[in-house]
Amino acid sequence: MGQRKAKGKIRFNEEFTVLSNDGNDGRVILQNSLTKLTVTLSEPELDIIRYYGEYPEFGKVKRHFDEFELTDQLLGTLLTKAFELTLLIDDTYIPPKKEKKRALPIAALNYILVRLTLIAGKLTGLKLNPVFAGSFLFFRLVSADLSGSWMERLGNSRVGRGIVYVFFWVSFAIMTGLVAFSDSELSYTAFINATFSWYWTALIVFVTVFVTLILHEAGHYMELKRFGGKANEIGAGFLYGFLPICFTNVTEVGLWEDKWRRIQVTVAGIWVDVWLILFFAVLVLYTPSHSWSAYIGVIMLFYMVIRLLTNMNFLIPNTDGYFIFCDLFGFENLYRRSFEGFKNLFKTVKSGSVRKLNFRMVTKASYFLVSNLMIVVYWLMISFLIFYPVWIELVSRII
Repeated sequence: MGQRKAKGKIRFNEEFTVLSNDGNDGRVILQNSLTKLTVTLSEPELDIIRYYGEYPEFGKVKRHFDEFELTDQLLGTLLTKAFELTLLIDDTYIPPKKEKKRALPIAALNYILVRLTLIAGKLTGLKLNPVFAGSFLFFRLVSADLSGSWMERLGNSRVGRGIVYVFFWVSFAIMTGLVAFSDSELSYTAFINATFSWYWTALIVFVTVFVTLILHEAGHYMELKRFGGKANEIGAGFLYGFLPICFTNVTEVGLWEDKWRRIQVTVAGIWVDVWLILFFAVLVLYTPSHSWSAYIGVIMLFYMVIRLLTNMNFLIPNTDGYFIFCDLFGFENLYRRSFEGFKNLFKTVKSGSVRKLNFRMVTKASYFLVSNLMIVVYWLMISFLIFYPVWIELVSRII
């Protein structure tokens, strides 16, 4: 005999928000704000699922939606799928608790991060939300809800965007002229003769990298707003546990039919990176070579050039170059498909069925391997750059 679930323990997952509601065909697109899972279903299906979240009884649901003549089998299939997609949550399920030796330190760290997020939110005037969720591959640290903020008002205002664009392109032209007609040459003297403490260098560079990432994402956001985008989320986190990364919620861009608009939103971030390269070049050219500003400028100039070249590389997943390439040639989920190709190739070789290998499988697997190799090389270069003083000190001690 099956155990009946207690009334009120089943609820609709409020982490899902409506991303798009097409009034023509009744299609609704939902997205989980935490996991970024996107689900497409009809309006009646969504209404039924929501109603069941409030009144989890087949009889009530069938009576309320009697115009659809729902059968137990049809309703059961729909609700089972809703549970699988986490549209519905069953609070009666309690996973077994495991003892965590480090529960107290983790709780203390979360508390500190939450307090820092709240302070940062007050300083910036933005609604910062501590997330602290994800995986080792991509851990979401904090997200900013820009709804009603000065950034959203600026992005939605023609005059505001105009001021931003004028400032951007005028300063771009001025810095280009300063770099082109400078009597000095770009020199790495400040980098080679560095005598600054490595920990201060690492901290300042880490913070500066985060700032440049935020500016990059702001470029995407402003262009998104220019084309009437509704998303209002910018966030920060870590790749592979320690590599800083920022993101803008531009999921709705993938639903746009005009691929050139999608590409323009993507290219906006690249232009910001070029602007930053010019800024750090000016810093290096027009400040004393043994100053802190020149030292950090040299490091950041090198970093920005490497980041720009990497970000434009379509072989590296989730870069702007990758999305531009996919939009131009109509590829979808290219990296995921290449991963599937790699797994199929590995299984085929492992089973000894080498003759079953084909060009498409090998091409997908090769793309996957080259992509990951480039990611590793890129971050090794950045890590070496940040901790350059440490390597110099170690070498000098050995010698």
